[in-house]
Amino acid sequence: MKVFITTKSRTLLKNLAVLLVYLVVWQLAYLAIQRDIYLPSPWQVLQRLSQLVQEISFWQAVASSMYRVGWGIILSILTGVLFGIIA
Repeated sequence: MKVFITTKSRTLLKNLAVLLVYLVVWQLAYLAIQRDIYLPSPWQVLQRLSQLVQEISFWQAVASSMYRVGWGIILSILTGVLFGIIA
């Protein structure tokens, strides 16, 4: 029986493999440095993130950042269009 892998499945597998490689490199770098203050392990980051998502201040900071990013994109588009019209 032949197994057919669709393009979406292949892309998903490729992306997961790339993510796994990055996590392994990160973990190896952590093991080489062994100083949490410079480079925490992926597991420590995941644990802290799971704690932060339960706090309202985290989501307020995320919303504030998204607001600033949105305004930055809008202003850069307007500036680019303006310079495009002038040129």
